[in-house]
Amino acid sequence: MAIFSHWAKGKKAERQEPWVTPEERAVRSIESVISSGDHDAEDIVVLDKKLKPKEPLAPALQPPPPPEPPSDRGRLRVLIIATDASLLTPGSAAGAEYVALADYLDEVHVIVMTKRSEATYKPLRLAPNVWVYPTNSRSSLFAVYDTYRITSRQIAFGDNFRADMVVATDAFEAGVAAYIVARRHERPLQLQLSVNPFEEGFAEERDGNRWRLFVAKFLIPRAECVLARSKSLETELDAEYSDIADRINVLPAFHNLAAYRDAVPHFDLHERYPRFRFIVLVVGRLDARSGVEFAIDVCAPILQQYVTIGLVIVGEGPLRKQIERKIIGLNLQNQIVVESNPDDLVSHMKSSNLLLNPVASEENDTLLAAAAASGLPVLTVHSGMADTLFTDNVNAFICPENDKVCLQARIGEFLNDNQLRTAFSINSRDQVFSVMEQDVDAYRRAFIDTFTTCMLKTFTEEKL
Repeated sequence: MAIFSHWAKGKKAERQEPWVTPEERAVRSIESVISSGDHDAEDIVVLDKKLKPKEPLAPALQPPPPPEPPSDRGRLRVLIIATDASLLTPGSAAGAEYVALADYLDEVHVIVMTKRSEATYKPLRLAPNVWVYPTNSRSSLFAVYDTYRITSRQIAFGDNFRADMVVATDAFEAGVAAYIVARRHERPLQLQLSVNPFEEGFAEERDGNRWRLFVAKFLIPRAECVLARSKSLETELDAEYSDIADRINVLPAFHNLAAYRDAVPHFDLHERYPRFRFIVLVVGRLDARSGVEFAIDVCAPILQQYVTIGLVIVGEGPLRKQIERKIIGLNLQNQIVVESNPDDLVSHMKSSNLLLNPVASEENDTLLAAAAASGLPVLTVHSGMADTLFTDNVNAFICPENDKVCLQARIGEFLNDNQLRTAFSINSRDQVFSVMEQDVDAYRRAFIDTFTTCMLKTFTEEKL
């Protein structure tokens, strides 16, 4: 808890401490994070308190106009801190969604925590009232400091801070940066949770997750509002934090199928893996429930027979090393590729030949709809969503769950019939748009309402 004690004592206690500059406050917080340990070794850096950027921070094309009092306008200004680098790719589905949300807001400022070792991005102005700023940081910990620095230069004008509230798209790295900014400028903080940090195996899933779990446990009870992106996650949060249940809301993520249909792929898996003439795609967490190991067992005999067929698995999870050992044991390391969760799953879907869905689950139901909208033919097991979207041998292949023989036979049938693949692609896309509700305006209004509710709740509590 000592990591954030400088802010956690509340506004009254904060005023009683000796005054220090905002930069000093940010440095102290980050130094505390470093000293706490249990984080990625590559991110352990020592910050010089006198550190100055070598180059001035580039403005996001055109700076926003000077701030005006909130009472003079009827819409909110929101600062969103995110980690999705696809927001910085012109024409991306994620960026288009923020532009659409801006129709309901006065201004949207998005800071994306990026590492310069992965790519260097430039600020973007996606719309007249939407600005996106990359941090281009040396490491994840520097990204926290750089986020604070960008807010001071781009979103704060003297003592005026443009945003009415601060939003973090996760309760981890983005959450830390958002918490610091929100406390510095005395704005309400909304944490959005899509990943459940309390599920079994999360801490061991990847390096740094024990630190992320600690951070989530610190931030969640201190945020003014928490938005769970699934009903199951809301239930777990209510049980874990019953004393703040009134601050927790749920709004499941909306998947805009038109965005999947219309998005332009940014890469081609066939160009990435030119040795594959036919690519089977499997997407899911690498855990016991996702069926990824079962999918490997299904595909293994076919891959051993046809060396130009590839299996691309996309996901992260606690069984990654076990799955990689299994692939080596089958001597299929040249035909099975395991990729981490991508920023752009649409490109995977639009450049694969077949989606294999080996298990029935709520998470995979969304995946089936996205694949159909993207025009990717589907081989799946029976589930509520599969039986709603697809008719066997008309717009998809459907097998009983755990029926390895059926799945293998259907893959073989699919390999030998180009016309069938084309028909599945067209028919499934038509079907998904005819049966799934796509009232995106209603969803966006509900999403914006979570901001408004958070602001009103915070204002009411301060009055009391």
